[in-house]
Amino acid sequence: MTKEKQYIKSTRHEGYQHIEFDDAQRNNAMSQAFFAQLRKAFFDASQDKEVRAILLSGRGEMFSSGGDINEFKENVFSEGYTSSPIYHAILEVLRCEKPIVAAVQGAAVGGGATILLACDIVVAAKDTSFLFPFSQLGINAELGASYLMPLTVGMRYASKWLLLAQPVKCQEALQAGLVTEVVSAEQLPATAMRYITRLKELAPRSVRTNKRLLRHGHAPALLSVLEEEFKALEVGSDSEELKEAIEAFLGKRKPDFSRFN
Repeated sequence: MTKEKQYIKSTRHEGYQHIEFDDAQRNNAMSQAFFAQLRKAFFDASQDKEVRAILLSGRGEMFSSGGDINEFKENVFSEGYTSSPIYHAILEVLRCEKPIVAAVQGAAVGGGATILLACDIVVAAKDTSFLFPFSQLGINAELGASYLMPLTVGMRYASKWLLLAQPVKCQEALQAGLVTEVVSAEQLPATAMRYITRLKELAPRSVRTNKRLLRHGHAPALLSVLEEEFKALEVGSDSEELKEAIEAFLGKRKPDFSRFN
């Protein structure tokens, strides 16, 4: 029997779970198999009573390069978004009542950037960049970003980042509120662990309740927007704009959207 490739490494430590993106050779690209494993890792951590906090990180030089472009050659939502691992994975992450601390380095692109909006604390190495490339890919933002980004950084930054699809430097991400703290690459692991250690020391039920209540009022609107995002992705994943973006990427050229309206 062929062993399933590991895209996510999930390790239990004393009082916390470390969930790592574990495909450094491909810059932790997010495939359907990646999301299926991510969902299981978060489900297991959520159910484990000994886990008080979750550390989320990516191995290698890049936190995540976002969605696997090779999978977008086919419509990954052809059977409906509710059949897609990405949909169920993000629901699991958004429903997680345990605090999530993200440690980010290199670059966070697409889903690798939007997933940070579901985290409670984000620590980034100072040279990290962020990119929300959806307008250049011919698709829309996902993972609840259409709601969580304006809520987190305000409408001006959200519009700039999502509509223009240009790289965001770490200092701007800190100023806007996407990032909690910026440190050197050498300090990143220790700084993230400092937050984890503090969370482990606090009253666990109280921490979970405070997180839940902070998000409770936004939950209905967030779920509504999430459904709209995935409905739009169903359409966008079979669009000529996406096909042009993929052909341009594979041909190492700039996409030409001039014929679309």
